[in-house]
Amino acid sequence: MTLRLSTVVRVRCHLVTLRRRSYQQSLVCLHLFYEEIVFHHDITEPFLNKAKWVYVLISIFANIMFGVVHIHNVNGRWSSLIMYIVMGVWLQLVYIWDGRNIWQNIMTHMVYNGSISLLTIFSVIVMLLFGK
Repeated sequence: MTLRLSTVVRVRCHLVTLRRRSYQQSLVCLHLFYEEIVFHHDITEPFLNKAKWVYVLISIFANIMFGVVHIHNVNGRWSSLIMYIVMGVWLQLVYIWDGRNIWQNIMTHMVYNGSISLLTIFSVIVMLLFGK
């Protein structure tokens, strides 16, 4: 099996990206604790005993901010932040449905980030095997 130079260069770039992402993922594990505590507990919890519309409004604000924090993941494209805002809403609902247990949010966030990492590794393997 012979590999063209362009394929080798592309594979090396993906491996460097994977290595960089593995360092980033270790930081993300710590960062997601911060994200969940701040955006799904600290910002919304003081408004729990207020009017329901105030809590919903603050939750929407917190989830938009959760999306904005992830702008580096979408290379600055504001239109792509919708995915992260929806994820923030989902995590907020998990927080409410589970009796305001922040650990459930942290575990859900970890599973989500882990699945994205596994998909990235899988795509690199597929590119190595079948890439042009």
